[in-house]
Amino acid sequence: MKDGKAIEDLMKKVYQEPAEPVNIEIETAGRNIRKIETLPIMDTTLYAICNERSIIRIASQIEKRLESFTRDYSQMLRSFQSTGETAIYNITNDLPELKTELRGHKEARNFYAELLQ
Repeated sequence: MKDGKAIEDLMKKVYQEPAEPVNIEIETAGRNIRKIETLPIMDTTLYAICNERSIIRIASQIEKRLESFTRDYSQMLRSFQSTGETAIYNITNDLPELKTELRGHKEARNFYAELLQ
């Protein structure tokens, strides 16, 4: 009887729905904040924490933009299928700027890591 229960539990784990994907940028920044908070408080640690929070903010903005693009392009596809080329329009895209901003904060992360060692 115990073997049957163990097999049933294993099957539930194997066939369960995949978990929601995790944003690696947000996860890494969160881990770094927890590490930095254990260090003595000084200006550099505060700046490093602010930088990590900026990374979280920017990564969240990128996620929202991509979700919005998915929605907008899906809607455009449905409109195109029913009305033709008049449904196609340009969607404003600020992802390059957000990517550049994120890259700058990630470079600052390395700078702060060296200062805090």
